[in-house]
Amino acid sequence: MSLICLIVVINLLNRIDSMPTKRKPKPEPGSEFIDESLVTTDGRMKTFKRWRFNKSECSQSALAEAGFIHTGKDTAKCVFCFKELEWERDDIPSEEHARKQPECPFVRLGQRDGYDLNVDEYEYLRSEYVRIAVASHLVEAAQSTVETMKEAMNAIYSEFKSKQQAKK
Repeated sequence: MSLICLIVVINLLNRIDSMPTKRKPKPEPGSEFIDESLVTTDGRMKTFKRWRFNKSECSQSALAEAGFIHTGKDTAKCVFCFKELEWERDDIPSEEHARKQPECPFVRLGQRDGYDLNVDEYEYLRSEYVRIAVASHLVEAAQSTVETMKEAMNAIYSEFKSKQQAKK
């Protein structure tokens, strides 16, 4: 029985190695793996393109000041806690952020711009940003690996079943 398991595992590993890797589309501006310019409001502002609520409480500048980058039509994500929210014209970004993600390091520091922080606060915020970005990247990589493993296992199972059918 253990020899069969070993053969299955070797076959699985060979199939995984030979499977084409899935290429992700080019990231949107501001969604790079680690971009330390996003620690500042100016850096986050550069991610906003065609934000439709600019003449409201939920302007792109209010979102950037609250720690968010633009991720979609009406969505923005905090670069410090990775909380992504869908926004409406009457939302107040700093209040929504504090209400929905009070443990966010940026919220805990009072949602101040990187330039307004002392050295220790800035370093804390920068290190939290890097830590959370790396953790998020690792989770995505693990999920991708699991999907690849599932595909390989399904392919092996299908091949096994068809060989079993052929023997009958």
